[in-house]
Formats: sequence, C-alpha cells, structure tokens
Amino acid sequence: MRISIDKRVLLVLLLVATGCAMAPGDGDAVVLISVTPDSVVEGQTVEITIEGRALEPTMYRNANCSGNSIEIDDVFQGAMGDNDLESVIWIDGQHLDATVPDDLPAGTYSVSIVDPRGRTAVLEDAFTVLGSGDTDTDTDTDTDTDTDTDTEFDCSDNLLDNPGAEDGDMSGWEVTENGGYGWASIDSEDAFEGDRRFGTSYEWCRRYQQIDLLSLGFTEEELDAQPEIRVSEWVGEVFEPDKYEVNVELLNGDQIVINNWTVAATTDGDATCTTADCFWDDDDWIEVSHVFTGYGAGLRYIRFSDGSVDTEWWLDWYGAAFDAAEVIICQ
Repeated sequence: MRISIDKRVLLVLLLVATGCAMAPGDGDAVVLISVTPDSVVEGQTVEITIEGRALEPTMYRNANCSGNSIEIDDVFQGAMGDNDLESVIWIDGQHLDATVPDDLPAGTYSVSIVDPRGRTAVLEDAFTVLGSGDTDTDTDTDTDTDTDTDTEFDCSDNLLDNPGAEDGDMSGWEVTENGGYGWASIDSEDAFEGDRRFGTSYEWCRRYQQIDLLSLGFTEEELDAQPEIRVSEWVGEVFEPDKYEVNVELLNGDQIVINNWTVAATTDGDATCTTADCFWDDDDWIEVSHVFTGYGAGLRYIRFSDGSVDTEWWLDWYGAAFDAAEVIICQ
C-alpha cells in the first residue's frame, strides 16, 4: 500500500516544527472568481462549485503551547444574497462546494463566503435563479431530467466513442495524464451500466475526446442555429471520496472556446463512517449533467474532458470511476 501525506498533515507538521506561533496569518486576500453552474430553475436544488483564491483553513496550536495539540478549522460559511448556502464544504485552496436551497425566488444573486478567520469575499451577480417559464439560459441541476428524451426535439445518438469502457480499452479517448497505474477499462459488476467501467489511479488521470461535428454530418446552418447540447456522465465513488473533474467546451472553427461548463468536486462519501466496511457500502454513482443553449453561432467542435485522482494514494485503481458519458445534440 502506498502512503501519502495529506496537505493538512504536512501543514500541521510545519506548524509544530516552528514552535508555538499561530498558523498561518491573514496572507493573501480571499477572492472569489466564479460559480459553476451559474443558474438553476426556480424550485430546484443544485450543487455548485465556488472557485477562488486563498480559500484555506486555519490551523493553530493550543493556547498554552503545551504538548502538540493542533486545531484545524475548515468551516466556511456561504450565502447567496441574504440566503445561507447549505453544506459548504472546503475542497482545496481554490474550491468550495455548496448547495443552493430550492426556495430562492427568481432573480440574480451575489455569492459571498466567510472563511474560518472571519475574512469575507463577495462575487457580485454570480448566480441566476430562473423563473419556471424561462428556458433560454443554461441550467445544470445534477439530475437525469436534462438528458431525458423530449418529444419536442429530434436528438442525435451519443456522439462519444466508447463512452462506458465496453470496448475493453481506451479507444476513442486521448489520454493526457496517465498517473499511477493509469487509466483502465475494468470488468466490474458495480459498473453503472453494462459490464465495465473506467478506473483511475493514485496520481492524476485525465483524458478527452474532441468531436468534429461537420465530419459527423451536421451542417453549418444547423450548428449556427444553436441546437440544444446535452452532456452528462456518471461518476462513481471507490472506497473513499476522491477528487474528480468533468469539463465540456464548445469550440468554433478555429478551435477557440465559445462556451464551456466545468464540474470540479469530490465523490460523495459518508463522513461519519469509521470503518472500512461502511465506506465500501457507500460506493454510489452520481450523475453530473448540463444543457447548453444560447451559446451563439460558430459551433464546430465539442471537447469532452474528465479526470480523477485517488485521495488514498493506493496501488491499482481507487480513484473515481467513470461510466456512461454522453453528448447529444437536439434540434
């Protein structure tokens, strides 16, 4: 078994080595950069990722400086306008996860956070709650309703090759990072669908597919009409929560990004679990999904990327699992 030192543990060791001084000071100012996704339909709950800088926990030794007692405070508070965000979770120095409550009225909201040291940061006009009749803006609700068949649209087949590892290899995918044991197509009775799933390892594994829409028979006129693009993937927890990311970019003919959607989060886990068995029992699949609309003319390519890293740093494939990725166009 490989053993890694968690970044919090490393910071604690550095703190102990420096004596009784409080760790760390105010340092860089807390800054918020973006919220993903940035909209939801009124009455729906959505999980968001807040990106920023200097989003760090506080660590300090006990007040009388006796022994090696170290306190770590990674409790962040968040709000959308005057409404508290639910389940604010620290991911790393650049990301927080949170849940937007389902009772917010339609409107545009600022997003604010308070870190464990009491420092605040605000991102104005960062999130929109759409009225139930407004369907012109991109919406991601992490539910499978985004990809259900809709009789109002004529939808394509899935445009991704080998989306669920059923080919038994990495065909169709361009691997950009193959850390640890690398990517693998794994025969698994726990696959989300079919008999196989993709596995990742103890260092970052990343890959992508770039879809040439004109070569698939779509015309420039059809693409410039801004058809609805539905993207989704199922991400599976393996033992304990691991970091994962999914990114979809819409590109023009010069392969310049005209719109994109990103999820950077951790797989769900039972934080109260204290034995290996309950972690294994909690290995669930989560769907991440998004619908692109109103992105402008010029679409010619779609680039679908994903990746994960195992936080336990174990041999083999204990990073997040991926299955049933999908890109479809509905006209």
